[in-house]
Amino acid sequence: MKVNNLIHISEYKDIEDSAVYFLSEESCSLGDSEIEKARINLYKNKEFNGNLSEIISFKIINEKKINSIIFVGTGNKNMIDSYELIEAIENIIKKARSMKSKRLDFHIPIIDNKEKLKDIIRIISEKTITNNYDFDKYKSKKEHKLMEVNIVIRNKIDVELDEKLKEGNILAKSNILTRNMVNEPANILYPQELSRRVKKYGEEYGFEVEVLNEKQIKSLNMNAYLSVAQGSDKKPRFIIMRYLNNKESSNILGLVGKGVTYDSGGLSIKNSESMLNSKYDMAGAAAVVGTMRAVAEMNLKVNVIAVVAACESMVSGKSYKPGDIIYTMSGKSVYIENADAEGRLTLADAINYILEKEEVNQILDIATLTGAVVKILGSSATGVVSNNSEFYKKLENASYKSGEKIWRLPIFKEYRKTLKTDDADLTNRSGDPSTITAALFIEEFVQKKPWIHMDIAGTALYSKGSLYGNGSTGVGVSSMYYLIKNLNS
Repeated sequence: MKVNNLIHISEYKDIEDSAVYFLSEESCSLGDSEIEKARINLYKNKEFNGNLSEIISFKIINEKKINSIIFVGTGNKNMIDSYELIEAIENIIKKARSMKSKRLDFHIPIIDNKEKLKDIIRIISEKTITNNYDFDKYKSKKEHKLMEVNIVIRNKIDVELDEKLKEGNILAKSNILTRNMVNEPANILYPQELSRRVKKYGEEYGFEVEVLNEKQIKSLNMNAYLSVAQGSDKKPRFIIMRYLNNKESSNILGLVGKGVTYDSGGLSIKNSESMLNSKYDMAGAAAVVGTMRAVAEMNLKVNVIAVVAACESMVSGKSYKPGDIIYTMSGKSVYIENADAEGRLTLADAINYILEKEEVNQILDIATLTGAVVKILGSSATGVVSNNSEFYKKLENASYKSGEKIWRLPIFKEYRKTLKTDDADLTNRSGDPSTITAALFIEEFVQKKPWIHMDIAGTALYSKGSLYGNGSTGVGVSSMYYLIKNLNS
């Protein structure tokens, strides 16, 4: 069954271009004469042993055509687990694209565990599409992409497998929607343009969107958010997304994404190198938009409201200053020690809004908040702070499903002392460990509701020279989707 013009499930067919075979350390017949001979010779000469994540590619030549073959090792398991399969697919797609393949067939062995097979279908569907992506909108010469992908299975095809193919496809498209927004330059995607696109997405995928202008934001006393925005000629926009699809439940999850479309550091100005990546400071906002698309398109029976306080942080005579004292929507005062610690100010007002005006029961915020998280976890995992272990455990389960690694950071009472100052209720430049204390600043506004903070400063972008891509990763979309899907279970 074709779900889009790239990928579908099929029963066995002849190879026309490139094919992938998953092989264990234990020898097993592939049933294809030329390929079987190649497998035997590779095992015999110890050039391929079926070890976990081992990959080898070669060509089979006959009278009719030349086929590219990729063998992937699964170790001694029936099939690779989620993290390993995701990594293998990333490497496979990279290899197939480098070989200029137009069509790729994934040959899946018979798998007795139905749930495992469904997971494999979903992961291949999602990760094949996301790894076939490039942000080449502004390039005259486009990168080579796969045109068709088949998941060739020996098990009987049924409706449940088709549904998993669809889910993987929708998650991939939602991830790409997120990446496209994050990868746009800041002269193209600024607060008004971001709000315009979100309204379009809401109409297209089935969630309600309301946008508040500067006058409406002022009427809500969102002074911390407006202080960050006031240095720019680009006006702020507060974006509200509502998806209420479970009338039997009063439970509403609130998502809050940091939406600073460009961050110069304000009067605590960043250096030139840091400013090159400042357009990515709205990756949290883009992630919640992508998540809302996936949730709505899959028609999940849940209630979710997401908000984004979109603005630019720029330098001008109107900019807020180090030494200023400002009030948040909640009424708490904040002493500004660092104008570049702006994200927590926008999030504070956004969280207060979603609690007071939308009456959500639990909150997840996602933000490129601190460079310090990179020193803790590198680019491999998202740092998480939470005040509720049960809520966090659900995100942990979701992250395993998505393949997006997370790590929970501790909350010790000593850290809270760094938020205090003689001049106001809070300071916006809390001490070390700054990833945790920045999160604890945000916690001051969650009103003791179950809360999760995801700091994606290290995971929102591919590291320079990454094998798997460049620019935005779209991190957070799949994890938040699975958290929402299984929230009531």
